[in-house]
Amino acid sequence: AFLVPYFLMLIFAGIPLMFLEMSFGQYASQGVISLWNAVPCMRGIGIGILIAMTLAKVPYMMITAYCFYYLFASFKKKLPWVGCHNDWNTVYCSELLKECLNHSSLIVANGSCVLPNSITSSELRDYGVQELSLGNYDFSNYTDPFDGQRVPL
Repeated sequence: AFLVPYFLMLIFAGIPLMFLEMSFGQYASQGVISLWNAVPCMRGIGIGILIAMTLAKVPYMMITAYCFYYLFASFKKKLPWVGCHNDWNTVYCSELLKECLNHSSLIVANGSCVLPNSITSSELRDYGVQELSLGNYDFSNYTDPFDGQRVPL
């Protein structure tokens, strides 16, 4: 549905106006602003064209900059967007659980990684962690509060 009006405007307006402006500018040897000063009733068209081109090029340049950023970033050994320690990650990132358990910690309901000795014994029971002796804990029955919601990398 979008292509029909696009091609109609391209054929009946875009290409003829581009050809008119290029041939008129080449004949007069002038730029887009001073070119339209030759026709007194069309003096604002050059400035309007310049503003429209600027507004169209800014988003295009941003997209191009993002493409170059990700192109060169993809050559690094560790990609910048891999892992859970980025600003855009949530508590549902699967690497957080692995890192937390590797440091003998557990993830609580607010998503933070805490040491077992910093929470109460009733909270430890709720998460399925048993205190074996002073400072030693059994994580074999640990239940992740975000189980089933974690997003794999």
